Amino acid sequence: MEKNLATQAAALVFEQQLQVQLKVQYDQVQAERAAIDAQVAKLYLEYAKQAEKVGGGSGVFEWPEPACGYSCITQGFGCSTFYLEIYDPSCPYPHKIHTGLDIAGPYHTNIVAADTGVAYLYPNSIGYGNLLVIIHGHGYATYYGHTAGYAPGLRTGMVVPRGTTVAFEGSTGWSTGPHLHFEIRVNGMYKDPCIWLGC
Repeated sequence: MEKNLATQAAALVFEQQLQVQLKVQYDQVQAERAAIDAQVAKLYLEYAKQAEKVGGGSGVFEWPEPACGYSCITQGFGCSTFYLEIYDPSCPYPHKIHTGLDIAGPYHTNIVAADTGVAYLYPNSIGYGNLLVIIHGHGYATYYGHTAGYAPGLRTGMVVPRGTTVAFEGSTGWSTGPHLHFEIRVNGMYKDPCIWLGC
């Protein structure tokens, strides 16, 4: 009995230590996410008009992984029970929301620009891993997370036409396996991509 109680007490201490570590990591990711969004908001003012001039921001998007269709969605947009997602008080406990679509195709599957726009590369983030943001104009931007890497020659400030290969599916950042985390933002707010993609 005493041995079992000691084992249980040790397990509780270990659980508390893990919770502290997880909280530190969660806070780091949320701070980084806020910094990325602030940078995107700043760059939006610089890039939006340029993107609109070349046809971006029409509000029409194409599927970002042409080789892997709707059946490759492993997690949709919406409330989530995963602790590491972003906080959303409108969701039930633990009040978390998944802000995009997870699309799981084979490793290194081509990812294309869902619309014409101007690229912003953010490699090696804690949460998104190798992140690509494309600013389209008219309030629209798309996020492509966990990529294995970017298309050769792609750099921040470059115009990318709709349908152009921009990155490759990977498992960087907080990821449990190869997939693309794809978001559509409207005026900085994440929205369900299926509204536009019909999934």
